[in-house]
Amino acid sequence: MKKWMGLIFLAILIGVYILTPVREYFTLNHIVHWVERIKNNPWAPLLFVGTYTLSCILWPLTIFPVVGGVLFGFWKGFLFNTVAANLGAWTTFLIARQFGREVVGKLMKGSYKTFDEKTTRHGLWAIFTFRMIAFPPFLVTNYASGLSAIRVRDYMVGTFLGMIVWTIVFTYFADTLWKAVTTAGEHGFQKASGQFFWPVIVGFLALAIVMGLTVWLKKRSRRS
Repeated sequence: MKKWMGLIFLAILIGVYILTPVREYFTLNHIVHWVERIKNNPWAPLLFVGTYTLSCILWPLTIFPVVGGVLFGFWKGFLFNTVAANLGAWTTFLIARQFGREVVGKLMKGSYKTFDEKTTRHGLWAIFTFRMIAFPPFLVTNYASGLSAIRVRDYMVGTFLGMIVWTIVFTYFADTLWKAVTTAGEHGFQKASGQFFWPVIVGFLALAIVMGLTVWLKKRSRRS
């Protein structure tokens, strides 16, 4: 019964997104107009966090951290972005864990089995790495982690720590990125985002290499 509940719940979510006007609320143009409407609304923080969290269940948009910075400035924007992104990540994880882990565990093979083994073995570090390099995509990591055997604590801590850098970057440069959205649309936003994306990735990879070499040298020195 539990298996069918999960499938029914997922089917309802997909049906609502495809067959109702809900999906129109998550288009770039609608979000731009939505931001203008709620700017001076006293309920703006709650509306923002709720919408951002809800979007994570079906299709998280990179634009939301930028929206947080535009609406609330850096410090408040960083706070609300962090809360919403983590709520969205935890919600999708718990949905998958509650309804799908038992079934999927019996069917695991191929690349998903590898993902499951890595997240279980390396736990927090695996999730932290996935979040930092932004691959697999946010939504895929959320659901796949819930279907894996990773501990809830490792997932939550790894998610929180791994998303901090990206949240800071998108919130801090929110005004620049928002101008790209409003003047050049989605293409302009993607192009502008790339200017901040690759330096962060390269920096993280450099840090990972240094850490890896440090661990390797320590192990080698112990053996000699």
